[in-house]
Amino acid sequence: MEDREKRNIIRPDMIHLLMEAKKGKLTHDEKASADPDAGFATVEESAVGKKEINRVWSDIDLIAQAVLFFVAGFETVSSAMTFLLYELAVNPDVQERLAQEIRETAARNAGKFDYNDIQRMTYMDMVVSEVLRLWPPAVATDRLCVKNYNMGKPNDKATQDFILRKGEGLQIPMWAIHRDPEYFPNPDKFDPERFSEENK
Repeated sequence: MEDREKRNIIRPDMIHLLMEAKKGKLTHDEKASADPDAGFATVEESAVGKKEINRVWSDIDLIAQAVLFFVAGFETVSSAMTFLLYELAVNPDVQERLAQEIRETAARNAGKFDYNDIQRMTYMDMVVSEVLRLWPPAVATDRLCVKNYNMGKPNDKATQDFILRKGEGLQIPMWAIHRDPEYFPNPDKFDPERFSEENK
């Protein structure tokens, strides 16, 4: 964090959010759309919880948050890496194409990689995205409804629309959505091309 402050480096990640919190400068910018060039290691803000927070963050608070990120992220990251290695082992064509992209990136940078180099590795992004689709670290996620939403009739026998009310909690079954053939044809097949620019 000291290096980022000295060199005035700004990246769309959790470290930057913590640094802004410490300075009391967290803002909620309205964006028309996400940055398509940002890659897979970015943070998106949701409308939930966008309120002014008058809290001063000490270095100890920031350290506590960083430790929480490391502890909470250990199992999810290790399981994602395990499934990534498994898929590369059983899909040698994907493994070779990814290895080629890594070799080319290394050759351009004298064997050194930085954050921006990894962000530019499009096939790496596609492979990681497909691993997370097929093997999500969490099978579901919870959300809070921020405004009333009419889902329509849930089935042919229903006489009333199903309405999600503001303030209600709901659970989104990512595992089921990611394996639904309506959204992902041949959903059990490992296919990073689903996340290519042409297929997004």
